[in-house]
Amino acid sequence: MNPEEHERTVDEQAASQETPSTTEAAVMQQALEEQSKLAAEYLDQWRRTAADFANYRKRQERDYEQMRLWATADLLTNLLPVLDDLERAVNHLPTDDANADWAEGVKLIQRKLQNVLQGTGLTEIVAEAGQPFDPTCQEAVMYEATDTYPEGYIIERLRRGYRLGDRILRPALVRVSKAAA
Repeated sequence: MNPEEHERTVDEQAASQETPSTTEAAVMQQALEEQSKLAAEYLDQWRRTAADFANYRKRQERDYEQMRLWATADLLTNLLPVLDDLERAVNHLPTDDANADWAEGVKLIQRKLQNVLQGTGLTEIVAEAGQPFDPTCQEAVMYEATDTYPEGYIIERLRRGYRLGDRILRPALVRVSKAAA
C-alpha cells in the first residue's frame, strides 16, 4: 500500500466514525453527574465515619480516665482508716519514748503514706475550729450551744476529710456550734 492509499484509508476511517450525537453527550453528561453525586455521597459518609470514630476514641479515653479515677478513689478510701490509725498512734506516743527510734520510724511511715496519697491527688478538706460549717464537704456529728463561736461555726474537727479532685472521698466529721439557749 502506497502512502497515498494509506492516507485515503485513514481519512475514510475517520469519516466513517461518527461523532457522538448530542443525545449521547447528554447521556454521558448525566452519567458523569450521577457518578459525581455518588462520589460526594461516599466522601460525606467517609467523613461522618471518621468523625464517629474520633468521637468514639475520645469517649473511650474519657471512660478509661473515669474508670482509673474510680479505682484510685476506691483504693484511697480503703487506705484512709490506716492513715487515721497512724495519726492517732503518732498523737498518742508516750512522752518518754517520743524521741525513740521506733517512734521516729512510726512518724516516718505516717509521712511517707501521706506523701504517697498526696501524689495521687488526694487533698485534705480544711475543717478547723472557728471556720464556718460547710455541709458540702463536712458532716456535723454534734451541735453544741456555745458562746465561743457564732452559730454554724466549727467547734472541733473529729476526723479529717479528704477529696480526690472534685470528688469528696470522705467528709470531715465536725462538732458545730448552735445558738446558746
